[in-house]
Amino acid sequence: MQIEFITEECAKYTEFWKNLPREGLVPSRSDFFPEEIPSLLQNFIMHDFISVEESIIRLAGTSFSNRYSEDITGRNYLDFVEDDRKIYAGTALLQMAEQPCGMRVLLRQITKSGRAHLSESVGFPLLNKVTGRYLLLFQHVVIEDSPHLFEPAEQLANFDVNKRDFIDIGAGIPK
Repeated sequence: MQIEFITEECAKYTEFWKNLPREGLVPSRSDFFPEEIPSLLQNFIMHDFISVEESIIRLAGTSFSNRYSEDITGRNYLDFVEDDRKIYAGTALLQMAEQPCGMRVLLRQITKSGRAHLSESVGFPLLNKVTGRYLLLFQHVVIEDSPHLFEPAEQLANFDVNKRDFIDIGAGIPK
């Protein structure tokens, strides 16, 4: 897990995740208590990954509510992604859940209204023992942001992955 993070928040979350109790490679959701790291709460987003077409947001920090002008919890994350990009976004989440592995992404996102931001995200799986599926928990930190406000439920018009690094947590990384 040798990644040079741009943001302190992503580095701090990575260390926190690495130290969670676990029986195998992946900690259980029941062992993750976000209130233990209050400085990171606003930037957490948790996906309940179901398929490449469906990844339900189970937890979204206040930075997401502020950006989207609404609480996006319960929504399909892929509804915020332009149609021609959904398969790429869904496949990246699938790779994290199938391997399992972590992922760090540097993103440039532009919405249909013209708002742009550069961000760093790092995510790791948590096992939901009830469903048997992986929850994918990301720390998503905006590095630079344009001054426009997001419209409610605004779709991304352009989602450029500047850099993607998969992080080996013991099961290898996707090819």
